[in-house]
This record gives sequence, C-alpha cells and structure tokens, in this order.
Amino acid sequence: MNILIADDEHLVRLSLKNALLKMNWNENNIHEATDGTEFLHMLSELCPEIAFVDIKMPYINGLEAIEKGQRLSPNTEFIIITGFSEFEYAKKAIELQVTDFLLKPVSFEQLMLLIDKISDKVHKKNLTLNRTFTSQITSFLSGDKSQFNSDDLIDNETSHYKLVWISIHEHALSGGNTLEEDNLFRKVKACADRYISAQYRAALIYVSTTERLLICSHDKRYEADSRASIDALVNDVKTLSLQYFNQDKKIVSLITSETFESNLNLLNNYAKLTKLSCLRAVLGIQQSYALSFLEHMDREFPSYLALSQLSLQISNMYREKKFIEFHLLIDRWIKMMEQNKLYEKKKLLEATIIYFRYTIGIQAATNASFLELSDALQHLSINVLRAHTNKTNYMDAILEFINHNFMHNISIAMLAEMFDLSPNYISTIFHKTIGQKFIEYITQLRIAEAKKLLLETDLSIQEISHKVGYYSKSHFIKLFSKHCKITPMEYKKMKL
Repeated sequence: MNILIADDEHLVRLSLKNALLKMNWNENNIHEATDGTEFLHMLSELCPEIAFVDIKMPYINGLEAIEKGQRLSPNTEFIIITGFSEFEYAKKAIELQVTDFLLKPVSFEQLMLLIDKISDKVHKKNLTLNRTFTSQITSFLSGDKSQFNSDDLIDNETSHYKLVWISIHEHALSGGNTLEEDNLFRKVKACADRYISAQYRAALIYVSTTERLLICSHDKRYEADSRASIDALVNDVKTLSLQYFNQDKKIVSLITSETFESNLNLLNNYAKLTKLSCLRAVLGIQQSYALSFLEHMDREFPSYLALSQLSLQISNMYREKKFIEFHLLIDRWIKMMEQNKLYEKKKLLEATIIYFRYTIGIQAATNASFLELSDALQHLSINVLRAHTNKTNYMDAILEFINHNFMHNISIAMLAEMFDLSPNYISTIFHKTIGQKFIEYITQLRIAEAKKLLLETDLSIQEISHKVGYYSKSHFIKLFSKHCKITPMEYKKMKL
C-alpha cells in the first residue's frame, strides 16, 4: 500500500513519515511532495491508496489539488492536514468527500487510529474490486464474453500477469474427501487476499476439485512492489503446500508461469498450463515447476505427454471406482511404455512409481524395474476388479466390459482371468443369459459398429475393419457379407 504526503513544510512531512515508520510501514511505500504541482504529478504516477494533503501549498492549494487529483486517482483516500485557523475550508472539503482531517500538530495516537480505519476501508474496497476481477477473468477464460469488458478487466497498456497452477494429489486411501482440498484452497485464497492492493489483483480460479489456477495481475508501473508481492505470495503458497503435506499427507504440485502481458497471452498460457500440468505424473510430484521447463520437456520428449495424460486417467478411474476402465487403461499404459521404450528412462520410471504408489496404492519399490511395476499394476487392477464385482451380478460387469471393448482382442480366457471364473462357466452362463454364444455377440457388436462407420465416415474398408477389431480385411468382408447379405462397399454406397 502506497502513501503520499504533500506538504511544503519539511518538518511536517518528516513527522508524518517517522510516525508511519513507527507503525512498521515500508519506507519505500512512503512518498513525499513539496507543492501542489509535484503532488498531482506523483499522484498520477503512483495512484496511492492514501494521500495526506496540506491545504496551503505553493502553486496549487490542497483543495484544488484534491479536486483535480480525484480524477487522476479515483481510488485514493484523501486526508486533509490543516491548522485551527483554516476551518473555513471545511465546507469545500466536505463537498469533495475528503476522507478525514488531521489537525497540526499531528499526534501519533490520532494518526494510528486514522490509518487503521482507512487501511481497513481501503482493503475492503480492494477486495470488492478483486471480486469483480475474479468474476470477469473467470468468464474470459471460460469463453463467456457476455459480461466481459476488457477495459474493466485489465489495461493492456500497463498490466502484467503471472499464473500459478496448484494441483493436489489424492492419496489412494483418502476416500476422495474434498473438504480437505477446500481447506488448502481457502488458505491460499486468504493468503492471496492479504496482498491485494490498488495496483495488484489475485484471482483463484476453479479448475477441478483438486486443482486451482491462481492469476496474479499487477500494474507494471509499480513493477518492483508488485513483483515483491507476487514472489512473497508464491513463497507463501509453497509454505502452505509443505504444511498441508505434513498435516494431512496430501501432496501438492505447483507450476508457475513467467510474467507476461496481454489478454491473448493470458489465454495462451492458460491453455499451456491446462495441457502440460499432467507432466508432473512422470517428472515428479510434490515439486514446483516453471512452465517454461515443462514446455522444454514436451519438446524434448513428446511421448511423455500422452503417457502423463494416461497416468492421470488411471488415477481418476481408481478414485471413481470405475475398475473396468481402470483395468483397460493399465493395459494401454503398459503397451505405451513398451512401444516408446520409455522403460529405459530411469527417472521417469521412478517418478511414475512414486505417483502410482501414492495415488492408487501399488506395492512397488522406487527402484523397481519396469517388469516389476507392470506386474504390480496388473495385479492391482485384477484384484480391485474382482473385489468390487458383485458376485450375484457379475454378468453385468462382464457385459459392460465387452460392450466397451469389443473392438479389442478379448476372449473368454481373458474374462475368466479378470473375474476369477472358469472359462467353461463364463461360456455357459453367457449363453444362458444373452441367448447367444460369446463369439456371436462380439461379432454382432462389431458389425453394428462397422455399419455406423461405413455410413457416417469416409474411412476405408481396411481402416474400418481395424477399428472394429478385425486385422484381416478379407475376413471382415466375409463376415460382414454373411451377416448383412451385402458387401461393405455396397453398404457404404447406400449413403449416397
């Protein structure tokens, strides 16, 4: 918070300044003007929260300076410094809605009471402005421009942004208690609010139940003060994250952007954070990353991103108890590691083990091999699938699995292993429940999907056969013709 003291008497300025320093104000935030002209110039440059103005000053008197100054800095609280003999000016001061008067000589007690009152008023005003900023920035990022006015939101000529992405990693045994996450985010919000000023805004934007985006905006004309506030806030968030882990055993990852200008760059950096924040799953959690570092890693190791996204999906499916999808994603993850030879990346493997050990509870040492990790993941996926399948309704789970995965190479033997049942038993109960053999049901689903793709897409017959689970084009054509009494190409022409 900046304070401007305007008085042509050096001793008055010195007395006020010393009193403010005694109240623990930062000397760099206390500024002085010796006449009305200098006061208006500094007011325009600083836009201080509080201005002490002597009524009788050279060139432009205090009341005239305040009247002009209110247009230059509308959010400044003006306080008149006056002597007893000058109360004839009180009427004009009231018309100008001056915040208060101080009588010379100014007593420390009187000044302290006034500063406390005004500081509280200024902070409440800034919080109100910050709520407007938060509302508008949320609309802007969501693409809703109906209530958006870029001039109200930010001045592209003078404002800078900095973004901090905050991600909480839920422990496998936490049970998905969002109250604990809310507790951290409330503390971050309260911490950010302490730094709000006329030149500085901080919006905490909802991303998901476990993620928030902290958007800091400041006036670049006050770069030093604002940068100090941002750095202090980021350090406070890091401290809160460590406390959160020590108290609640929740791991927090942070990603921080560089300082940048313009609304367009705000959208671009928000998109980058949304895209790259998942890289923490393969680079290491409980870390603070620079966005520029994640961009570098994405360029150097392009296969990391897809693997990271898949890792987060695996954790989400586990937390949501969607264990069929969880099982399938585990298989995809293992294949992706093998296809891209990512098992050769020792640091990636260690970071991934720590991530999965924390978020889904796998039993694997940090230095485990890829084979050991794969075994642990597959063992967990089968165990939770079996444990959470209702034995009286296991056919529902089997059908759900088939209906979502008929295009893959699934078999009775695979289902038997997944659900801990004998192949003969599954085959018998399947036919009894559905009225079809397993292979007939799979073929029916694949042909139905092929019909849809033939009519709704421009994919080739070869591509469609692969998409529905047949790697032999001729075998697909033979089956399709048998079931539909028409070839795939003839069926495709029906849409013309």
